[in-house]
Amino acid sequence: ASELFHPDDRVEVMVGLLREGIATMKFEQRLVTRENRVIPVWLTRSRAQSDDLQVIVLSDMTEQKRREDELERQTGRLLALNQAAHTITANLSLHETLKNILNSARKVVEAQGASLFLINKDNPDELIVVAAVGNGSDVLQGLRVPVGEGVAGYVAREAKSQLVGDAELEPRHYKGVDEQTGMSTHALIAAPLINADRVIGVLEVVNKLNESYFTQDDVRLLESMAGTAAVSIVNARLFDETQRRVNELATILNASGAASSTLQFSQVLEGIARNLADGLEVGRCTIMSWNAPKNRLESLAEISDLSWTSTTAPKREFADEPFIQMVLTAGTMVHASILESDLSPQHRSTLDAIGMISVIAVPIRLNNVTVGVVSLYSNYTRSTYSDEDTMEVDAIVRTWQQDLNGFATLADINPDAIDDLISQLMRVGNTCWIAVRAWKAGDNFSYLVREKGFAEWTKRPGTALAIENYPMMQEVIQHQEARMGTREEDNGDTAEVEWLAHHGGQSYMAVPLIERGVTVGIVKLVSQEDRLFDDDEVRLAQGIANVVSSAMENARLYQSLDSRAKALESAYKELQEADKAKDEFIQNVSHELRTPLISVIGYGGLLQDGEFGPLNNEQKDALGNILQKSQKLADIVQDIVSVQALETQTFERKPVNMVAIATEVLGKYKRQAEDADLHFNLRVSADFPQVFADPKRLSDVFEKLLDNAVKFGRNGGTIDVIMQDTSGAVVQVAIRDYGIGIDPSEHQKIFRRFYQVDGGTARRYPGTGLGLAIAKSVIEGHGGRIGVKSNLNEGSTFVFTVPKNAVFES
Repeated sequence: ASELFHPDDRVEVMVGLLREGIATMKFEQRLVTRENRVIPVWLTRSRAQSDDLQVIVLSDMTEQKRREDELERQTGRLLALNQAAHTITANLSLHETLKNILNSARKVVEAQGASLFLINKDNPDELIVVAAVGNGSDVLQGLRVPVGEGVAGYVAREAKSQLVGDAELEPRHYKGVDEQTGMSTHALIAAPLINADRVIGVLEVVNKLNESYFTQDDVRLLESMAGTAAVSIVNARLFDETQRRVNELATILNASGAASSTLQFSQVLEGIARNLADGLEVGRCTIMSWNAPKNRLESLAEISDLSWTSTTAPKREFADEPFIQMVLTAGTMVHASILESDLSPQHRSTLDAIGMISVIAVPIRLNNVTVGVVSLYSNYTRSTYSDEDTMEVDAIVRTWQQDLNGFATLADINPDAIDDLISQLMRVGNTCWIAVRAWKAGDNFSYLVREKGFAEWTKRPGTALAIENYPMMQEVIQHQEARMGTREEDNGDTAEVEWLAHHGGQSYMAVPLIERGVTVGIVKLVSQEDRLFDDDEVRLAQGIANVVSSAMENARLYQSLDSRAKALESAYKELQEADKAKDEFIQNVSHELRTPLISVIGYGGLLQDGEFGPLNNEQKDALGNILQKSQKLADIVQDIVSVQALETQTFERKPVNMVAIATEVLGKYKRQAEDADLHFNLRVSADFPQVFADPKRLSDVFEKLLDNAVKFGRNGGTIDVIMQDTSGAVVQVAIRDYGIGIDPSEHQKIFRRFYQVDGGTARRYPGTGLGLAIAKSVIEGHGGRIGVKSNLNEGSTFVFTVPKNAVFES
């Protein structure tokens, strides 16, 4: 009888049947038919106690087993679907969201590949593959499919899923994709991405793993995923758009701050040029004024921070750069200036052509072989490089070369090492521009491999472009509209293509500078990528260009103050209106940003608390980072709202224990101070009295000043908080750090809204420039005063006073 059972179960069956003392036994076994088909059974053995007779009952468990397997399979799929939902919604970045959707889809339905099509927002009748995983994913990226054509196009039009069991028999399947990717599509599922009853895209998976076939269960799983994916994509788009708007706002605010922080036109241009280059992620920004009588564009300012590989580096002929030829062929350094009366006409014209006053050029030698040259330029009109400057440059280059003996060419050197050299050389004299060129012995040209600097020409003419040679520039000036171009385009603009090649750019955007309806110049942005700027980037560039236009007008008004008093008064009124409009704009945008941020932080908190299911450690870390960044953004928005509200808000004053407030805020900032290796030292005079103030606003003042002290304090140092009673009607509080300090010329400016001491150069310290402005408004609103005592590198002490409660009681 045991031969009826599966070989692996026979021993267990015999042991069970021969076991004594148990009247009834039940256990699960497997039978084997003559056709070798395995049948799961439930074996029940009964034995009477009075005799040896046994009754064995076998119950067929095939259907029950099938149901159990199906339940287990469904449970696994639901778990996979739940995990996929968490993965998809774990990141707010659109790029990461798309990647998570595809990886989750491929995992859930066990597919070889997956693609995500989204409706083209510029053409709603077209789908674009925005992301793909699996074989040939790089080829699929960017593929365009008309809505209604192919399987994906059909799904997008009909808004219903499609299961293709055999792609060879499906006429809608586009076999050209297989030819391009080298993939062989056997089966696929395409599900629509639907949000608010509107199809926004299609999620498609191809080829079941292990040569299996897709089923209707797979379709249902993919449809469930598509629903979650559609919501996540919409949310990610909103998040990216919000981030972009915030960045645009910050860039415009920084540019406006640079324009309003000083009347020195050169500093204004530098701040704006840096903001433009950073905000639009371009390597070169040139601001040019339009000289209509001479029919040419003249450079006012230019910033560059570019590096090239050996294959992309622009070539520079010796005929155009005699200084460079001299250094490379003779192996000696060159020091020259147009301020020198004996400078040769050729060298003078070379410097004039690039708008520079002085140059120092030093050969770069590796293993005693000249492989390049580094050149420093200055356009400072009052003096040239000194002999001491020349000796310093030579010493810096020689020292730098000593650690590079194992390299044969500049291309072999780590770019960070070249940047280190540039950083050292930029401090020499009045250097504003540095270029590093590579060279091979015997060549009559060099390659530009690194270029960095800022140059302005507000006091002397800069480089000029004859407008008749640049048709695209003519259109910008005549039509007052932005234009874009690339080196690959052939628009008959030969000079522009040559200019791009000479400067190592691949594409550019030019926006007009418009002043009172008249074009007064152009802002030109150059990218090393073959790039088409989108509408948002054009709008941002034009917005900042308008700031440049205002700055140019202000500079002219400032220079002719005595003769144009009435015009200055008119401009001042316009600036007031612009400032009011800016305040209203900031307030409106800030309120618009707060609503989605509250939702992001709220739902993020619920996710973190496990309200929507458990999170793994990686998800918790990612979510914590999202919440931290969102909260930082919310704090910035709150600062902007607060500084606007202070102008009209009344204070809720009452007797307040100021020491308790200070102690609470110090506790709040203790962790932040410890992270910066700082500690607080609170000193309170005996019998310190109560003050009459708004406790919440007073707490805000402590927070802003302590945040400032922690940010700029010296690591390992102390932050003193000294609270003293006075013989008068006020108490006095001093908060002192021992950090970088503030130049006395900046003391009044730092209390302005949005002003930052390092606003005109690369930002080292984050912030909005609103903290001190808020503190000043609160203290003065209470009838107190606030000020600062500081010098560079000597720390800063912020002192404020608040009226005593006793004064109001009396």
